[in-house]
Amino acid sequence: MNTVEDLNRAHAIMADLRLLEKTIISAEAGEKEFVITSKEEDLEPYMMAKTKIPTILQDLNNMVSDPYQKIRLEQLPIALDNKLQEIEQVIAIKRKGNQQQLAELLASEESQINLSKLQAELQEIEQAELKLLEDRQIKVRQAEATDNLIMVGGGIAIVSISGIMIWFVLRQVVKPINQNAIEIAASSGQISRSVAEQERIASQQAVSVNQTTATVDELGASSRQVAQQAEFAVTSANQVLSLAGDGTKAVELTLEEMAKLRAKVHQIAEEITRLSEKTNQIGMISTAVKDLASQTNMLALNAAVEAVRAGESGKGFGVVATEIRKLADQSQKSASQISTLVTDIQKAISSTVRVTEEGRYTVESGVEVVNNTAETFAGVAAAINTVVVNTKQISLNVEQQAIAIGQIVTAMNDINQGATHAASGMTQAKMSSQQLHQVAENLKALV
Repeated sequence: MNTVEDLNRAHAIMADLRLLEKTIISAEAGEKEFVITSKEEDLEPYMMAKTKIPTILQDLNNMVSDPYQKIRLEQLPIALDNKLQEIEQVIAIKRKGNQQQLAELLASEESQINLSKLQAELQEIEQAELKLLEDRQIKVRQAEATDNLIMVGGGIAIVSISGIMIWFVLRQVVKPINQNAIEIAASSGQISRSVAEQERIASQQAVSVNQTTATVDELGASSRQVAQQAEFAVTSANQVLSLAGDGTKAVELTLEEMAKLRAKVHQIAEEITRLSEKTNQIGMISTAVKDLASQTNMLALNAAVEAVRAGESGKGFGVVATEIRKLADQSQKSASQISTLVTDIQKAISSTVRVTEEGRYTVESGVEVVNNTAETFAGVAAAINTVVVNTKQISLNVEQQAIAIGQIVTAMNDINQGATHAASGMTQAKMSSQQLHQVAENLKALV
């Protein structure tokens, strides 16, 4: 039972480690959404992470008993604090509106290094816990084998002790009868004394046989109860096996949905790439328009100069040149605005690309977690199947023991009846020996 409890605690520790990784990834995703949308409600995963992480760490410290795992756990709060401080710094810069500093911080490699370091530490703890889990599973199987050996050995011991008791009772009944028969043949007086002694012994044997029969009856009832409990355990194990199968199907469906989501994220990334290319083309066109406006402005300026030189005949041409210059200035301003918009769109596309990459990473992590869950369900199903087989074998052994004990009870009842008949025969023999002794006394008196 202690080994099984350790096994369950190992599963709980692994679940907490995965929850811890999921919580910090969710907090970082909330930070990215806040950077894009500036909505305070997007920070809810981060706020929840600050509340949940201390609780999860406390649970892990309470459950982990291995000294090396304790040392590894002591390093986790440092990595978690570094990551949370980084997220807090990004949020503070975003609230101040310092886009340049925010872009530099997001583009730095420190963020990925902190997350990778944290995930590596969690992976190291999880792998060590998996090794401990395997060792504990081996101990559980050894405990089950020992339990089966004790049950089989106990049954054999019970049958052996019952056989020795039967042999002992038969020996104590038959041998004294033979001795008394010899003594009866030798002397009528000795017969009377021996018969009286045998009557007392037979009565004691009848009492002992009755007590032994009652004990064996109780043992038979216990064996039947154990057989019923074994059948109930088989039924329960089959139900758990069915539930494990349902869990495996659910994991398979989740894998299919995760695959579809991964394909969608890939399509989104491709669309964003094409959008980036189109934006670059727009930027190139805007640059060309700006250059064209500059050249037109220069031509209009030259035309105005020539109109001034031409005098009265060139005034109309000068007015047209002035209007063309105004149009060129407006085109240049519009091209500058378009260039600014294109720059903003490219920044937004870059942010979208980062978010898409994070989504792809989250999907990959989800697929890996679901695959691990599927492997866990397969291991659980195999373990439960082994329990079902072992429990069925135990049930069959107990049923066989119950049948053997029933046969022993029948034999003890036969012995009990034989002892009762023997006691009655001893009484009659006593009376006969007394009569024989009286006849002998009469013959002796006659002689």
